[in-house]
Amino acid sequence: MDEYGIESVFESDERIDEVIELGNRSRRTIGLLPHSAYFEAARKGCLLAAVKDNKIAAYALFGLPRNEITLTHLVVGQEHRKKGLARTLVRRIAELYPNRSGIRASCREDYKINEMWSSLGFYPRSEKTGRGADRAKVIVWYRNNPDHVDLFTPAFEPLIRASIEFDILRDLHDRPQRPGAQESLILVQDHLLEKLQLITTPQLHREVNSTTDDSRRNKYRWSLSHVYAKAQCDHRQADILTRRLIDRVNEEGAFTSQDHKGARYLGEAAACGADVFVTQDDSLISAFGKAADSVLGIRILRPSDVVIRIDEVSRAEIYRPSDIYGTGYSRAEVMSGTEEELLVFQNVTDGEAKQEFLDTLRSAGMDPRRWSRTLIRDADNRPVLLYASGIVNDQLNVPLLRVDGRHPVSPTLIQHTLFELRRACRAERLEVLFITDRNLPSQVRRAALLDGFVETNEALVALVVDSTGAASEVLEKTRQAGRRAGIEINFDTELEMARFAAAQVERAFWPAKVIDSQLPTFILPIRPEYSSILFGEPAPLPLFRTENWGLGREHVYYRSPYGLRLTAPARIIWYKSQGKERSAAAVIGCSLLEEVVVDDPVKLHSRFSRLGVWDLKHIEGVVRDGKAQALRFTQTEVFDRPLARKRLQDAFAGGSLTGTVQGPRNISPQLFASIYREGTRAG
Repeated sequence: MDEYGIESVFESDERIDEVIELGNRSRRTIGLLPHSAYFEAARKGCLLAAVKDNKIAAYALFGLPRNEITLTHLVVGQEHRKKGLARTLVRRIAELYPNRSGIRASCREDYKINEMWSSLGFYPRSEKTGRGADRAKVIVWYRNNPDHVDLFTPAFEPLIRASIEFDILRDLHDRPQRPGAQESLILVQDHLLEKLQLITTPQLHREVNSTTDDSRRNKYRWSLSHVYAKAQCDHRQADILTRRLIDRVNEEGAFTSQDHKGARYLGEAAACGADVFVTQDDSLISAFGKAADSVLGIRILRPSDVVIRIDEVSRAEIYRPSDIYGTGYSRAEVMSGTEEELLVFQNVTDGEAKQEFLDTLRSAGMDPRRWSRTLIRDADNRPVLLYASGIVNDQLNVPLLRVDGRHPVSPTLIQHTLFELRRACRAERLEVLFITDRNLPSQVRRAALLDGFVETNEALVALVVDSTGAASEVLEKTRQAGRRAGIEINFDTELEMARFAAAQVERAFWPAKVIDSQLPTFILPIRPEYSSILFGEPAPLPLFRTENWGLGREHVYYRSPYGLRLTAPARIIWYKSQGKERSAAAVIGCSLLEEVVVDDPVKLHSRFSRLGVWDLKHIEGVVRDGKAQALRFTQTEVFDRPLARKRLQDAFAGGSLTGTVQGPRNISPQLFASIYREGTRAG
């Protein structure tokens, strides 16, 4: 390996053409990938290569969704094999992203390279049936990062539901292939199985039935029944959406009689809950692209663009609290007699009947002492999120959780709500949260699974473990909660649990805190004007934050890059300084530090602006030598009982804290536990 170097290949690197060529030579086993996907990965720093004599010998193309790494391509040139390049690339990726839980890859079983995956440290996690013509078995392989624990084997909702037109279906199943079919075959690549669901519409079935060739028609019918998902379509809703689309295009004077079929395709796709409509017809894209996005909330994409869209959706940027700051969103109880207005939340896509939805909603309103029904409206008074909750058998039950999936801030509102429900559990001293909605929208289900919920036969379940202590204590309390929820829980409680494993446990079972671990804690001073913006201390919380909205999910704080170097993951104890207004200095809360980035202020602002609050001028105020430090943190808890400076000084044994906290300090696990228990009144 000494003669090989491992380098990132960036978008402007001329050698990216060599990478693409190497991928094309391996097309038989790794499948197709559009050139744009290579450039997009390179732009994000997700294209790593083994280089010899400035030539590409091997490469790994990967993504960074959720809290893991997905390995799309791992390719070694024929003449460079058996030199350990694949192992080196995988190891380097893991080293670059140690805070990720592990690496996921998908591979057909009939490629007969299972031993290779095992030798690289992967294990088979699940199996799926491929969408190709031969319906081959695809194995999902997983490699844990060493310091992480594999708490659950998560289920995954597709990131994208895509409706396809008839010509795409022909591309996928006609033999010999039609001209241009290669691009469509991208949709059935093995690595997209968990991310992309292809759904059918009535219009597609009509076109199949009108096929005059008996052999082809039967083959198409078989594929519609066995390969693709048949979504429920509300024909009345499809008619309404098609008419709206035609009216919008007519306003622009661009609609022609030949466009009726395309409009019907799109109207039905939207009624079936599709996120995108896939076609290679450029005239259809030109005629309906903008209107379909604005009227139906559906994107028209070529097959090659679907891969890019999947990556966009999988990135964390889907969480954008900046979209709701200062916008006039409101939260209130559902009033009796207003249920009909909320039919926008009926899950027509999955076949929920109107009466079934109304019965569920009304049953939760019959006993207001036991159940609550909460509605979120946007600034235009449109309902955007609805949920009902109540305590059943010492567990918080959520029989209804719906969102207007077309609304641009729906992903953010879902994540806020999931954490708010965990808070409600803790406030009521409950340890189990059940989401039992039988018609839960796929968008909500996916968000819950990514948020650490576990799927059982009857519900999605989260454990809320209010335990601050040794790993063995946290495990025992987690096991007890798991038994009540019907979930078996186990994780390694070895002394000095690695920091990444401890952080993972604290995320999954919030507000659990593992004290005998290597997860460090930093006490960090913050000026009152900034703590007011982020945490509502000392000023009252604005807008959503009057009810804890905006807290607890994800935020960013900027500081000077000098002083003690913070590392992630870690806990942060927030120490509000006295400030110009002479407000009392105190410890006001804690968070989980997820990421530390030092860069110039413009790049930091571009990267984290989605998290809101800060203007570029705020970042520039802490710049030193052209750099600032960004701290991205989650799971913020504002203490019920802030600790005054005198109390904090007393807590430091031997007078190790004197005067004020001028910069970040690393504190012991025991001191963190003492501060946390006192601030939260935890036992």
